[in-house]
Amino acid sequence: MIDIAGLPVTLYASLGTVGTWIVLVLVLFNFRSFPVGWHIRLIKTVIGVLLRSLWFDAKHIHLPKKTRAALKQAWWEALSPIGLNPFDVVAVYKTWAGPDDCDYNLHLNNSSYAKSFDVARMSAGMKYLPTFIRSGGFVIAGATHFSFLREIRMFSKYEVHVSIASWDEKWLFLVGRFVTFPKKGSKHPRGTSRPGPAGTVSTPLSTPAEQGSAPAPAAVLAALENENTPPGAVLHTIGIAQIVLKQGRLTVPPGVALALEGFSSEPGAPHMTHVREMLGKKGGLREMKKWAVGGWKDAGDGERWWEEALKGDVEEKRKKNIDVLGVLRKGMEGVRYMG
Repeated sequence: MIDIAGLPVTLYASLGTVGTWIVLVLVLFNFRSFPVGWHIRLIKTVIGVLLRSLWFDAKHIHLPKKTRAALKQAWWEALSPIGLNPFDVVAVYKTWAGPDDCDYNLHLNNSSYAKSFDVARMSAGMKYLPTFIRSGGFVIAGATHFSFLREIRMFSKYEVHVSIASWDEKWLFLVGRFVTFPKKGSKHPRGTSRPGPAGTVSTPLSTPAEQGSAPAPAAVLAALENENTPPGAVLHTIGIAQIVLKQGRLTVPPGVALALEGFSSEPGAPHMTHVREMLGKKGGLREMKKWAVGGWKDAGDGERWWEEALKGDVEEKRKKNIDVLGVLRKGMEGVRYMG
């Protein structure tokens, strides 16, 4: 027989159990969006480097001070891109499209691209500019632009590949490519839509002829689509970040900062003798910081070693790319004055 009197209690207990499971599932699917969750992902790379630095200090605390200082400088140099071409270094951030990142169409929503690009840029900053950041510098976004080519479906794993596109006296331009790697034999790879008009959500690309002598912003993004995209990857979205480097309220020219990190058009980075000389002084990081925010202006014509460090093929590509990216920047800034 059914216990009519006890039925409400039984139903209440059952609903309580079901409710508990629903809450647990919601927590599991949305834990990355909890308060400070995004902040933890953002600074995880910085914290990781800091903890490794502290562990290095602890392991060598028994050594003489000068020896420790020399070993620590060598440790930091091992993290730096010394002797590398700035256009060849790619920082990779791996993540996945969780339910809290997706919209009612069950694919990554627009705001989540910006969230992931923020974290990817921070990881890239530690890869490209570790000395600048540890000296108290800030990598600040002045603008971002996105072109959405294909959707990324819920639960798909994807990567953001960040690379340096170009720079001028003030701005450093980074490109982020959101890519997936489909399984072999997959006709329509998971996480992608079918190529072609049905799978493309960006606006049609304009040609230079349609826009005059300069390429249109959409054509700028098209020009970047295949460059540095990993073999076998499906490209979903292109993001461009316009970055300014700050020490306090003062701007550090990107060319100066990149040369200080060891980027070079020549293997071995011969200009690093100047950097090591600065860092070898008492209060080396402070000396380098002062030089970066304006001390370089006092150098004579034959002493501008940071410019020599990034000459040749690097300078040619920088000029070529900045001409293209400058169109996008000026186009977006021009929107301010539209009627």
